[in-house]
Amino acid sequence: MKPLSSVEELNNLSEQAQKRLAEQEKKVQVKVHLGTCGISSGANRVLEAFVHNVDSRKLSNVVVLKAACIGLCGREPVVTVIDPSNGRSIYFDLDEDKVPRIVEEHIIGKRPIKEWILALDVPLLELQEIRVMHNQDLDPTDIEQYIARGGYQALGKVLAQMKPE
Repeated sequence: MKPLSSVEELNNLSEQAQKRLAEQEKKVQVKVHLGTCGISSGANRVLEAFVHNVDSRKLSNVVVLKAACIGLCGREPVVTVIDPSNGRSIYFDLDEDKVPRIVEEHIIGKRPIKEWILALDVPLLELQEIRVMHNQDLDPTDIEQYIARGGYQALGKVLAQMKPE
């Protein structure tokens, strides 16, 4: 990304990034969570397996993405599958050997694999409210995704609208 030289350029970049995210949201999104705990548990191999399986099957309606930590360190690797027509599922304790079955049954067949999905309606998770990690579905290495969600807008306001005092 080239350096920005004006608030207008920041706003334009934000609009373009929002459009890219909106296009991704029309597809099935496979978000592999790559916090340090996930990486140390094999999340990079899971990511590579999803990329390989999706590419080899030429699934143009699927996008494999990197995502931030989801906060389930003891259940890594964790992958969130978001299907616009079938909702969101969080898979846990994954390895690369489980990926072909997820692709075949869940992504292609629209039948989530219930025994590998995190139940969000259990007492431990049901009452939790995500506050700090509300952007956990973004790729932490892609600053444009952050900007698309309003990142740096406060800086733009300070530079363009506020007085020094």
